[in-house]
Amino acid sequence: MQKLPFDEIRQQLSTGEVSMVQLVEAYIKQIKATNQEINAVVFYDEQDAFAQAKRIQEKISQGTAGPLAGAIVGIKELICQEGVRQHVHLIS
Repeated sequence: MQKLPFDEIRQQLSTGEVSMVQLVEAYIKQIKATNQEINAVVFYDEQDAFAQAKRIQEKISQGTAGPLAGAIVGIKELICQEGVRQHVHLIS
């Protein structure tokens, strides 16, 4: 699922072939399967990811979702987020 073009993912989301929760599950499964080897993700909030997936799925179902609804993104930790502990270490 992660290798599909975004327009195909959006189509599957809009037809109900796949849900946002299923999409998030697939991405989290991939992170868990590969991250120890590649160390690309320092932190992710699984609970918040699923909560957001459910909110976005409601908007998709209601036809009120924006054009990027369904895009899974990672936020580089150089960007501060309220309530999220930072793991950035500066070396001088």
